[in-house]
Amino acid sequence: MSESISTQIKIEPNITIDTHTMTVAQAGKDVGLTRRQFDILVFLSEAEGRPVPAAELAEKVFPNPVFKNTVEVYINMIRHKLGREVIINRHGFGYLVKSRA
Repeated sequence: MSESISTQIKIEPNITIDTHTMTVAQAGKDVGLTRRQFDILVFLSEAEGRPVPAAELAEKVFPNPVFKNTVEVYINMIRHKLGREVIINRHGFGYLVKSRA
């Protein structure tokens, strides 16, 4: 008997991340995130509501050390594509995706 592993993560009612095809769809349309943007969104989604500090994102998502504001720049690019309300910044704690659907 083969066990099916879900490759989709739903955030917000209309946003779906497919980790198999490495795509993000909003209202059924591909958003066109870059690989790094995709990795950040998946990492935040898998944190399940736990705020993730920028330093942790930089360490876990980027292969090499990055400047302090690099994570913020990438977060802003994702927000531009998906909407500002999708990724929340809890000042002093870190970033998290809004609620799961």
